[in-house]
Amino acid sequence: MLRYEASISRNIFKIVLIVVTVASLFINSDLALAQSQQTGNNIEVGQEIYLKNCSSCHIPIAGEVLPTETWRALLSNPQQHYGESLPKMVGLTQYLMWQYLSTHSRSLLKDEPLPMYIANSRYFKALHPQVELPKPANIQTCASCHPNANKLDYRL
Repeated sequence: MLRYEASISRNIFKIVLIVVTVASLFINSDLALAQSQQTGNNIEVGQEIYLKNCSSCHIPIAGEVLPTETWRALLSNPQQHYGESLPKMVGLTQYLMWQYLSTHSRSLLKDEPLPMYIANSRYFKALHPQVELPKPANIQTCASCHPNANKLDYRL
C-alpha cells in the first residue's frame, strides 16, 4: 500500500511539474510579447522625439548613417553637441531617442575610427560612391538632393 501511495505521489508531482512548466511557457511568451510590443512603442516614440528635437536645428540623420558608438557619444553629452548645448535633452528624452537610434544604427568595424561627422561615416560614403559632395559637406547639403530628408526620407 505504501509503495502504491508513493507511486501516486510521484505521478501527481510529475503532473504538477508539467502543468507548471507549460503555464510558465505561456506566461513567459506573453511577457516577451508584451516587452517586444513595448520596445516597439518606445522605438516609435523615440523616432518622434528624435525628429522633433533634432530637426528643429538641422535635418535628422538616419540612425543607420552613424555607428551606435557615435550616437551613444552624442546622446550621453548633450551639453557638448558640436559646440552647442541641447537644453531639452533630459533622461527620458535621451533614453527614448537611444531606443530608436541604437535599434537602427550599426556597429563600428574593428579598428574603425569613430566618425563624429556623417561625411566621415563608412556607411554614408558607401551610399554616395560617385557623388561629388561640396566641400565642406554639411547636413544642410543633404536637403539639396533629398527634399524629404526632414522626415527621414532620403529617397531621391
